[in-house]
Amino acid sequence: MNGDSDRGGRNAPHEDALAARTEMLPLEELVQHPAGPVTLDDREGVFAHSFKCASCQLEYVVMSWRRSRHRAANTYCPECGEVTEKMHWRACLSDSQELVTDGTCVEIFNVVPAGRDAELIDVPKTG
Repeated sequence: MNGDSDRGGRNAPHEDALAARTEMLPLEELVQHPAGPVTLDDREGVFAHSFKCASCQLEYVVMSWRRSRHRAANTYCPECGEVTEKMHWRACLSDSQELVTDGTCVEIFNVVPAGRDAELIDVPKTG
């Protein structure tokens, strides 16, 4: 998506926001986390990483126990099937570093799947 095609050289609003956000990243945000599963020892809380793809406009959420594991630069758009330019918002749903199952804290399993009508369509093969 070319931001200056019909705007006389001005960037599209999402491009301005991407540029502004990139310039303000603190150093700890740039640290890459090792690939692989996040364990309870790695847990920093419960975070909702919301994205909006600049290519297809899909809005989606990635839930994580890590504050900075998912970034626009390392997260694939599920529709485009590749890393694309995107907007990224992050919300901390819980700052508990321990898994709480008694209902007093928000956990990922409390928020997804959304609704009773969610249909399980893929199951990993065992054995």
